[in-house]
Amino acid sequence: MSYQNEDFWIEVNLDNLIYNYQEIKKKISGQKGVMAVVKAQAYGHGLLATAQALAKADVDYLAVSHFGEARELRVGGIKSPILMMAPSLPQYYKEILSLNLAPTLDNAENLGHLSEAAAEKECFFHLKINTGMNRFGINAEDIPDFFLKLKEYPNLKIASVFSHLPTALIQNHPQTQKQIDTFDGILQVIRSYIDYNFDVHLSNSAASISHPEARYDYVRVGTLLYGQFPAPFLKGTLNLKDTWQGKAKIVEVREVKTGEKVGYGGDFTAKKPMRLGVIPVGYTDGFGIQPPLNNISLKIFIRQALKLLRSFLRRRPNNIVYFEQKPLAVIGRIAMQTTVISLDNTDAKVGTVVDVPLRRTAVASSVKKIYKGSV
Repeated sequence: MSYQNEDFWIEVNLDNLIYNYQEIKKKISGQKGVMAVVKAQAYGHGLLATAQALAKADVDYLAVSHFGEARELRVGGIKSPILMMAPSLPQYYKEILSLNLAPTLDNAENLGHLSEAAAEKECFFHLKINTGMNRFGINAEDIPDFFLKLKEYPNLKIASVFSHLPTALIQNHPQTQKQIDTFDGILQVIRSYIDYNFDVHLSNSAASISHPEARYDYVRVGTLLYGQFPAPFLKGTLNLKDTWQGKAKIVEVREVKTGEKVGYGGDFTAKKPMRLGVIPVGYTDGFGIQPPLNNISLKIFIRQALKLLRSFLRRRPNNIVYFEQKPLAVIGRIAMQTTVISLDNTDAKVGTVVDVPLRRTAVASSVKKIYKGSV
């Protein structure tokens, strides 16, 4: 297979991925196990290859966001249980059931559509609860009406009940505990309406560590699975290995004189003669992309502003790549598909490979991936 950019690729270590899964299962598992989150192309690792490696390791459960992701896994031969965390449109119910998947519901209106798609055969679904994030999920006050409606469709059964904790990555955030308490209360109500068991899961990567009381049957882990901690206060709580590294070849080497400018806008002016390299990676590849700062709190804005100010005062580059573990500064603006880097005090040349830190989920799925370990 040929790629549009043969000189930029992602190295994925599947052995480290499985090691992390086993470490998570050993240290912070739910009573029944671990749901490995492989949404968004397995956080840039490649959806099918990652799922295949996890399936080989007898993964307890896989979790994705959307039906299209789950369908890709089934078509690719994955037989593991799969949770689709986002509710699917009724138009997909028949295909979902034909692929041995259970849809997620969060309203009573779709119960009839699901029962019809199942042609009165026994059919399981996941019930998503809104405990405070206000994105998906049925509200607590709508639970009684939901179960009254559910009685009309005796072929429908609940596979699992779950919710999400968006503030768990913030240490001691009061909303997290409030949501856990709300979830526990809703579980009691649900159990008063039905007489069979169902799976329960709530904790994401952060909550799996910080709130052991909320591990229930399964924990849903994504960030941890790929060797990263979701927040600084959680670092070191598990022994994780990195699974992913962006790599690029230097495709051009040139020298600039004192006073010459580099890159778009002429933002950078050389204060001395410099040796520069060009790598075929840019912001379209996820390099240098920062999370948007709209709709953020004043506290977060100030924190980001102080970080930039410290970088400016210390003259430390915001973006760097690495050659033999040595940091190389980015020179000038990062362009769409190329970046200029300093090669001073190195013997790097055309063809030399450098490590490129990237925002993993911003990298296009079409970027070449080289897998280490068995798939």
